[in-house]
Amino acid sequence: MVGLEVDSQGLAVLTIDRPHARNAIALDTMQQLEEALDAAAGARTLVIKGAGDRAFVSGGDLKELSVLRTEEDASAMAKRMRSICDQLANFPAPVIAALNGHAFGGGAEVAVAADIRVAADDIKIAFNQVTLEIMPAWGGAERLAALVGKGKALLLAGTGAALDAVEAERIGLVDRVLPRSSFDEGWQSIARSLARHPARLPAGCPRQDRSRRFPPRRSANNRGRRAAAARPRAPVRPTFRTEDRRREDADTARSAPAAAAGILRAGQRHLRRPDRCRRRTGTGSARPAHRAPRPPRLPPAHAFPAAGGASETRTSKSRRPAHPRTAAVMAA
Repeated sequence: MVGLEVDSQGLAVLTIDRPHARNAIALDTMQQLEEALDAAAGARTLVIKGAGDRAFVSGGDLKELSVLRTEEDASAMAKRMRSICDQLANFPAPVIAALNGHAFGGGAEVAVAADIRVAADDIKIAFNQVTLEIMPAWGGAERLAALVGKGKALLLAGTGAALDAVEAERIGLVDRVLPRSSFDEGWQSIARSLARHPARLPAGCPRQDRSRRFPPRRSANNRGRRAAAARPRAPVRPTFRTEDRRREDADTARSAPAAAAGILRAGQRHLRRPDRCRRRTGTGSARPAHRAPRPPRLPPAHAFPAAGGASETRTSKSRRPAHPRTAAVMAA
């Protein structure tokens, strides 16, 4: 049985009351949880807890879930409970998990779906699905990693180790530990304080699930890879060789020896010019040789103007008239 109480301040308390099964979740419990979450949509703060003081939620009810004999039925059950935990994680108001008792297996997955975990000082929490040779299937693995880190999450889920309230608070799995004698008053005080000062998202603004806040390690290289993957890629060219490509390859192969021979000849000419070589000075440092500047090139003799002011006429390849400034200099 799942009960829901909403007071005048907008505080909704959702209680899983199945004492005969230590508040385990069965198929009909999932249906009741979905209906209760829909009814609590307008609450300012939501508290989920278990009845009594022995167990918060002890996971799935193995006796009732044993009727699931096929892989399809088991997968559908896990996806349905995963969606319920996603509803808790995406609830528009703060969600508090009041750990009034032990939270094992699926109960720990329900606890990490809440925003705040308040625990009594004598409870234990464990992701012990590994004892049944299964792994957390209700979204608890990624939410646990987002809370305590990948390494600690792997240790807890891989070994099934149970943590007491103090140790769970130390690693960040539990947010507040309260004495058993004042546990109910403690979580109620926290819930009412949140309800009096609500911090709600605007209408139509989806809330980010904490299970999605465990991204791969971000770095400049990863950002570059993601940007490169997002860019449109050019079409892949065919790998076969066309006739033009074959001719280009043949020309390149024929011209390669000639190019190499030209490079060698240029090197030999450079070696035959000692004034272009690097010489060693007395200090031992290699410096390039300094040559005297070349004299300026004068125009050819046939370009000089004649005495009468007209250029001489000669049969040559260059018949350009002399520049007026050059003619004036030569006349002076």
